[in-house]
Amino acid sequence: MHRHTWQREFRLEIEGSITDEDWDRVQTYARRVKSLRLSFSGNSDYGNWRYFVAEETVDYLGLCAGEAPIFPNLQELDFRGGDDDPSTRDLALLPAFLSPTLRSLIICPRISTQTLKLLPTIPSTCPDLHEIRIEDPPRRQYAKPRKMRLPYEKTIVGWRALTWVAIDDAHPDTLRHLSQLPDLKIMDLTITGEYEYEWTPATTPGFVNGLKRLSLWLSASWHPIFLIRAMSSTPIAVERVNVNVAENPSEDGDRARLHNLNTIAQMIAPDSLTHFRYNHTHEKEPPAQKALPAETLVQFAKFTRMKEFHVDARFDVQDTHYATLAAAWPDLECLYIHPQQPFEWKRIYPLTGATLASVASFGQSCPFLHEFKVDGLDARVVPPFEPAPPGHAPGRVVKFEHYNCPIKDSAAVAGFLHAAFRGNPRISLPFYITEQYTNPYEMVQASPGSSIWFLKKKKGMEDSAE
Repeated sequence: MHRHTWQREFRLEIEGSITDEDWDRVQTYARRVKSLRLSFSGNSDYGNWRYFVAEETVDYLGLCAGEAPIFPNLQELDFRGGDDDPSTRDLALLPAFLSPTLRSLIICPRISTQTLKLLPTIPSTCPDLHEIRIEDPPRRQYAKPRKMRLPYEKTIVGWRALTWVAIDDAHPDTLRHLSQLPDLKIMDLTITGEYEYEWTPATTPGFVNGLKRLSLWLSASWHPIFLIRAMSSTPIAVERVNVNVAENPSEDGDRARLHNLNTIAQMIAPDSLTHFRYNHTHEKEPPAQKALPAETLVQFAKFTRMKEFHVDARFDVQDTHYATLAAAWPDLECLYIHPQQPFEWKRIYPLTGATLASVASFGQSCPFLHEFKVDGLDARVVPPFEPAPPGHAPGRVVKFEHYNCPIKDSAAVAGFLHAAFRGNPRISLPFYITEQYTNPYEMVQASPGSSIWFLKKKKGMEDSAE
């Protein structure tokens, strides 16, 4: 046992051998275990940050159990590497934990000859298994042998019980097989471009039972179009879609972004999508974005169950376009429409045609909205508004974070924001005058108990961001 000033660690290690009497006692408690998570806990031990078992002890317990599992009534098994060491363990010890009663299994296997021999035996060993989650080992920790990629993928797509899969550089044939699995609910795909595959559009419907989440990490601007079209010939029901694109400066990012968003809107069933995120990253300073047509944004109004909409892009929009979205999304909780850039790269973009009237549209139509970040609103003219009734108790917290929004009368804007949300919001983030991060801030009291912080523009800057 090792002592630390802030915690105690307990390490189980067998000295000598286990007698039959001791093994019977072990089995008395082992039969009670229904759920087990084995993760790295320093070196090659198993456990968590406080309690862990030496690897050789686990191996010895498996020998004592013989053909029987160590935990005969186990129903849930998580056999991944932990946070202490993102690399994954060898699967040699996995059979010692595979019980006929197992219903849920999570593994993160290394791709090896031994793995390819073991994986096909799992369904027959665990006939009640109805939930399998398989993840690829982290690329940075483990070089995957190319020749074994396709045999490995063919093995896992043969599991009808597969519910969650995460694969790096999946082969197009693998994606087609995954699209026919009836119970698959979560799919995470990473396409790095390391392997040159031809992604042809699907000719048959896929994922007919829908997905709860689709996450894509892609290394080229045009990957989303090819990948999504290869998934199904008809729209797919997906609740959450996360798309992360590493854009290359040599590519036409604006054109790719336009076609990607259009393709996603066309290939997702309208009555399914509730959360949508489209992010892009750059290794170097990104080029200035061009505004996409308003129709590219407004087409997402057909997803009437939308709760979170987060898009790193600019759109040529008017107040009427935002009003359409607000009316279509009564359950909206988070809205983020802003070109993503690190703070040191912030630039002033031209204003859109939208004004503070757009804020009022969302305040009136979206009662659950609590986070609101939109770029390029013109706040110099404050629309007429009726002040919120005095003494109205504050309700939900609404976080505003707006860039390139010129303001002439901060007190009037503060009162408008307070009234637009029926006197309820407590503004907890600044409504920025410009994109500049500088002091001092200006606090304006919209009403008793509700204050709004504005960021003053730098000396010499024009009121307009145009």
